[in-house]
Order: sequence, then C-alpha cells, then structure tokens
Amino acid sequence: MELSEMIVHDRQPLVSVIISTFNAAQYLSEALGSLRQQTYRAWEVIVIDDGSTDQTVEVATSFPEVKMIRLEKNLGPGNARNIGVQNSSGEILSFLDGDDIWTPEKLERQVGYLLEHPETGFVFAMQKFFFEPGAVVPSYIPEKLRNELHIAYGTGALAVWRSVFDHVGPFESRFSFVASDTEWFFRAQDMKVAHAVAPELCLLRRIHGTNVSHLKIQECRRLRMEMLKMSIDRKKQMANKLKSA
Repeated sequence: MELSEMIVHDRQPLVSVIISTFNAAQYLSEALGSLRQQTYRAWEVIVIDDGSTDQTVEVATSFPEVKMIRLEKNLGPGNARNIGVQNSSGEILSFLDGDDIWTPEKLERQVGYLLEHPETGFVFAMQKFFFEPGAVVPSYIPEKLRNELHIAYGTGALAVWRSVFDHVGPFESRFSFVASDTEWFFRAQDMKVAHAVAPELCLLRRIHGTNVSHLKIQECRRLRMEMLKMSIDRKKQMANKLKSA
C-alpha cells in the first residue's frame, strides 16, 4: 500500500497536538486554524506559551478547544514541547510551531499509516518553505529547496506513538533552544526505531527572519557536530555490549 493512500479505520486514536510558541502571536491564529481544518478529528491541542511578551495568550485562549500552559520564562522549544507532552493524553503525539501551518490531511495520512503499519514508530512528511515579505532567506536553506517540496525531518512534520516517544526519551534539555528535534531523531535512529516519510505536502514552514534556527545558525552547526559525535559514541557502546554479551 502506498503511503499516499487515504486509510479508513474504525479505531481513531487520540492525537495530542503540542504547539510551542514564543512571541508568535501574529501567526498563531493561522497555525490553530490549520489544526481546526484537519480532516482527522480525534485530537486535543495543548499550547505552551514559552515566556512570550506579546499577545500569544490572548490569541490562544480565543480558541476554546485550546489547553493553555503559560511558562513564566523562555525555556526553549525542546523544554516547552516536553511540558506539553507531560500534560497531554493522546496515544499519538504531533507537534506544530506557532508560526507554521499544516495542510488539512496531515494528521489523517500519518495516523492512517501508523495504524496500517504497527511496526513503524513514527512518520515524517514533506514540507515547503514560504517567506514573509521582506524576510531574508537563511543561508542554511539551499537554493534548490527554497521553492520545492522536500522531506522535513523536524517536529512540525512528525507523528509518533507516545509509547515510542517515551522509549526514545524526551527532547534533550541542553539542546532546547536549537536542534532538539535533530538530537531526538539521532537517538531514535541509534535505537533502530522504524520510521517512514509521507510523500505528500503536510507542512508549510514559515520563514520570517526571527526563526530560532535563523538567528542561531552557527550554534546549530556546532551542536549538530556534537550530536553526531554523541551518536557515534552510542553506536560504539552498543557494539561493545553485543561483543561482551
């Protein structure tokens, strides 16, 4: 069966949608609106205001379905998502940044695939960038990807069984502000958790000049090298355990 096929199941597990946001009030209504438009209806939404100083709380609470969690200080997206997970109850976890947008069939396609393929622990999807007027294109986005559909290995395109997330572990606190999703994915790979990629467009990623990854490009690069070394060390440890077993 192709991943692109729509799958109808009697069972509809609850999806906990975790939205972490920091000073993105001007975009949050669009993010929440894209959640309301999902064709898959069995979801709950938890918005974590990560110490914002704008109107984030007012925007979020204007949506009655939102469970609002307000943090007194900015802890970073990784820590905010962990808090959201702790305060959620769904069998499946999915994450959306407050400045991004989902396509309407995002949850339906990914949940359907996870149900049809129980050996799969999590599913990524495809994304496209879109640029706010006047936004400078970050150097980390290759020219060929700026207007093309491509695989998104990030939380905004992720749907994961809660049991798998718990097995891999929470987002690492020391990488909370940049690349916590990348570090989590490295761990999942090292633990040989099966995953797939939906070939459809599921995430519209907004570039507006104040994205965390845009502001901290050099730190992202340094931390990714550190994560790669951590991954290599984990694999060596696993190999040594197998030899000694």
